[in-house]
Amino acid sequence: MSSLMLQRLGGPDRTRAQALEDLDLRRTDKHGQVDLSLFASPVLQRLKLSGAGFDFHEFHMLMCPALTDLTLSKTQTPVTTGEIIGLLSSTPRLHSLKLETDIFPCFALDGIVKVVTLQEPC
Repeated sequence: MSSLMLQRLGGPDRTRAQALEDLDLRRTDKHGQVDLSLFASPVLQRLKLSGAGFDFHEFHMLMCPALTDLTLSKTQTPVTTGEIIGLLSSTPRLHSLKLETDIFPCFALDGIVKVVTLQEPC
């Protein structure tokens, strides 16, 4: 989906996808910022973002406690370890995390977090 189409989908007069459980978006270009809050759903379980770069602030609102599977692939926008740690802390049910993107260290967190472990909830 092009940036222009994503921009046209958003807006304050649009109904949000409150029952959306599975979202797979491929962005074909990177022209301006997009508002993905239209797709924010409290029951979103599977999220896959790929293609031209999505900035972290464009999709962080999609990270909900119900999320179990997350894939960021072939994106051209790197994320920091700090953003990854924040993402993990907001998704306690996450079982699968696939990152095919550049990750830059966040030196402020380097001494605090050495290993992140995903465990299945009891």
